[in-house]
Order: sequence, then C-alpha cells, then structure tokens
Amino acid sequence: MRSGLVLVQVSLSFVLLVGAGLLMQSLLKVRTASPGFNTRGVQDTAIDLVSAATLPRVRRPFRTRCSSVSARCPAWSPPPSRA
Repeated sequence: MRSGLVLVQVSLSFVLLVGAGLLMQSLLKVRTASPGFNTRGVQDTAIDLVSAATLPRVRRPFRTRCSSVSARCPAWSPPPSRA
C-alpha cells in the first residue's frame, strides 16, 4: 500500500514538473512574439483619478484636456478608416 502511494506521488510530481516546464516555455514564446505592429516609440500611461480622490466634476475636464493635448501631438495619427 505504501509503495503504491509513493509511486502515485512521484508520478504526480513528474507530471507537475513537466507542466511547469511547458508553461515556462509558452510564457517565453509569448514574451518574444511579435504583436503584429511596430511598437517602437509607443508611449503608454495610466492616470487613476478615482484613487487620487478627485471629484467627478474635476475628472471630466481633465480627460478632455488630456485628449485634446494628445490629439495635437505631432506623432499622433488617427487610425486608418476601414473602407
């Protein structure tokens, strides 16, 4: 009985190790995969106004100003239209 439990435990450990290795291999492939577009020079930012405890009446004008400033950025261009 005891040797059967040891065999099951070793087998399960082996399956888990193989699964972890395959998961790591997949994560490395995803990390180096091309997203299908050029990411050079792309900037991303996040501003969490809710956690900053700003009032709702302050948030909307701030978002509007941010959108208008980013629209005037020389590197910004609208997405191509689908015709």
